[in-house]
Amino acid sequence: MSSPPDITLHTSPVADSELDFVFTFERRQAVDRVIRLQAGRAVESADPFIDDWSPAERQEVKDTLRAAQANGGMVCLATCKGRVVGFACVDGAPVDPGGRYHPLREFHVEASERGRGIGRLLFARCLEEARRKGFQRLYVSSHSARETVLFYQRQGCVDAQWLWPEQVEREPFDYPMEYEVGR
Repeated sequence: MSSPPDITLHTSPVADSELDFVFTFERRQAVDRVIRLQAGRAVESADPFIDDWSPAERQEVKDTLRAAQANGGMVCLATCKGRVVGFACVDGAPVDPGGRYHPLREFHVEASERGRGIGRLLFARCLEEARRKGFQRLYVSSHSARETVLFYQRQGCVDAQWLWPEQVEREPFDYPMEYEVGR
């Protein structure tokens, strides 16, 4: 798949006012099937629901992006004709006792733009920046939607060898994955 020619990637620093896109970002995701860990095994099942952000969740996302930039992480925006159509955020602070896992805190492509290769571009840029910063692994707490889990697997993510307890408690239905940055 070739890169969409109309997409431009912008990486940190991103001005605080530029982060206001989260308040109008088209997050909505219609989910039919999910993949979740049950007793240590991946299980696919039907679980239809609609996922979207509340106004409070949108503010939390902006705060997360702001914090990641402040602690040595990175924010990457994918734009099309000046409008943000995708974004990713890797935290600069490791979350495991050994200091190896940096979380991919946010990773989203607008609903109307999915399937164009924007996610692949964003993930590649995250890896490039993580390598540049000397990060060892990305911790990916994937939404359990089947297509989301499969996307991360296509990028090379594997089941997490270490589980981030606070994230598992916060998002018990997420699918924990990791990516070894140095490979």
